[in-house]
Order: sequence, then structure tokens, then C-alpha cells
Amino acid sequence: MRALWLLLIFAVLFTPLAEARGTHRRHRVLPKCAPEPLVLGRWPKMMTDEDSNKKVFLNKEVLIRVVQLNSYQLIAVYGLIYYPDLPVIREATQALIHGKKTVVLPMFGGGQTGPILELRDAIRAKCPKEQGCSVETQVFSHAWCASNCITLFMMGDIRTATPTAKFGFHAAVLKGKIQSGLVEQIYGSAGIDQLWLSRHSQLFKSTNLTALLPSQLVGSNIYTRILHPAPVKPEPRTCRP
Repeated sequence: MRALWLLLIFAVLFTPLAEARGTHRRHRVLPKCAPEPLVLGRWPKMMTDEDSNKKVFLNKEVLIRVVQLNSYQLIAVYGLIYYPDLPVIREATQALIHGKKTVVLPMFGGGQTGPILELRDAIRAKCPKEQGCSVETQVFSHAWCASNCITLFMMGDIRTATPTAKFGFHAAVLKGKIQSGLVEQIYGSAGIDQLWLSRHSQLFKSTNLTALLPSQLVGSNIYTRILHPAPVKPEPRTCRP
């Protein structure tokens, strides 16, 4: 009987300790998370995190981010672009690698045509179509691409928009006067369908910005595909930030 009592006491005292040791053995330090891959239709976390592969170019009105990834490079443009921003544009496009697939995120409110065309041409020069290099432009969910931003968006060999992306249109103004036909000419040269421009000429007669969703741009040739982002599902944490 005494031996039985000793066995019970031993079990009560040492079982929690054994479990604690077992738990300790099972505990492991999670590895650091790898850079998040680009998920089309959603803003990539990599663009806001500190990353040695990311470069930021900033001027008074414009901010440009360039990120180098394994299979492509990404350039995002925010703000407004004017002629004083040309040095920033040139510095940013110099950071692009020649011949590497390029994803452009044009999410800005427009600006002057000249610098935006120079930005477009500089990106294309780094990713020549004749050498098989592909440029894709994307406007994410609820993001804006207005005015001359659309000119940059049109450079994409693939032009991706989500159903809630917004494209803004208004009249061109020069020295305080509306320039009739100028926007249609710029957009037509960029590849927007001329018939669609004619049918929607009222968009270019007012300085008020009109936002259109992709569903309202059918027949315009502005986008080449609509992307429906998959809902984000919480996953078990397998790494630490």
C-alpha cells in the first residue's frame, strides 16, 4: 500500500514538469517572413515595408517607388507630375533593369503631358517590346488613375483593372482656357478607341473630374483584362514579421 501511495505522489508531482518540458521541446522560433509576392488586384505589402530592394524617389508633387523582384520589377507612381519632376523621373527610371519584365502601378492624378510621356518612354526604353520584354500596367481595387495617368496606363502590353478601379476624365486646360479636342487627341494617340472618345466627348468639356469604373469603359480599349481579386483568407502564421 505504501508503495502505491509513493507511486501516486510521484505521478502527481512530476507529470506537469514532464508536460512543460515536452511543450518546451515542441516550441520553435518562427522564421522571418519572406517578402510578400505581388497579389494582383491588391496593394502589395512590399511597397510599404522597408526593403533593401526598394528605392523611393520623391519630389514636391510626386513619389515614385521602384522594387526589384526575382522575375520582374515594379514601379509605382503617386501624386502629380510636372516639368520640375523630370530629374526625379529620370533618376527613378535609371533604377530599372534593362530587359526585365516591368509592372507599372500608375495611381496618380495626372499632370503635364510632356513629363508623363517622358516617363512612359523611359520605362519602355528599359523594357523594349521588340526584345520580347513585357510591360504590364495595373490599377488596383478602389485606386484612382486620372487625367494623364491614363496616358501612362495605356502603355501596358497588358492593362489590368479591378472592378472597383476608378479612371478619371476631364477637359484639358491651357492658360485658363478649355482646349477643345486636345484630350481626345492625346488619348487617341495613346491607343484609346476613337469612336468611344467621340461618343463620350462630354467628358472632355468640363474641368470637373468624372470617375468611371471599368464596367463603364467597355469598348474603349483602355483595359485588356478585368481581374476579380480573391478574398483574403486568414492563414495560420508560419513566420514572424
